[in-house]
Amino acid sequence: MQVDAFLADHVVVVEGKIYGNGIGWDNAALLAMPGSLRVGLGLIIRVPWGATNRAHKLEVFLETEDGQPVVLGEIAPGMPSPTGERTITRVAGQFNVGRPAHLTDGDEQTMTLAMMLEPQFLVPGKHAVVIEIDGTEMERLPLRINLAQVMVPGGPPTAA
Repeated sequence: MQVDAFLADHVVVVEGKIYGNGIGWDNAALLAMPGSLRVGLGLIIRVPWGATNRAHKLEVFLETEDGQPVVLGEIAPGMPSPTGERTITRVAGQFNVGRPAHLTDGDEQTMTLAMMLEPQFLVPGKHAVVIEIDGTEMERLPLRINLAQVMVPGGPPTAA
């Protein structure tokens, strides 16, 4: 399989096409740490003929430069947690791409996905959005988080 991915301010899939705003960035500034940021993720997955008609596991997660997981959200109060953890660090699901009758033997299928994430960044620095299929890393998007600089009249820029 081949995965093409991008970060955006907002993404959505309509009738198999990805629509997005603010596509192609890899650098953002937050006013304070810890802080959160809305991150759109667009995915184009090319599924070869031999991998169609089978279930595949897709996982998306963020990690810090040293491999620590970034929290993506929390499990709502009253909702069960299979692991007992109340924070979410991975988004996971399954997909199965079929073979429509019009395909020629050997043709690949294209699947598009869009998701909106709101990670909680604890520290500035290098991060990565990681996309795995069936336990294999398929794509790694760099994401640098900076602490915003505030201009004070008559003074040098200072951290927010």
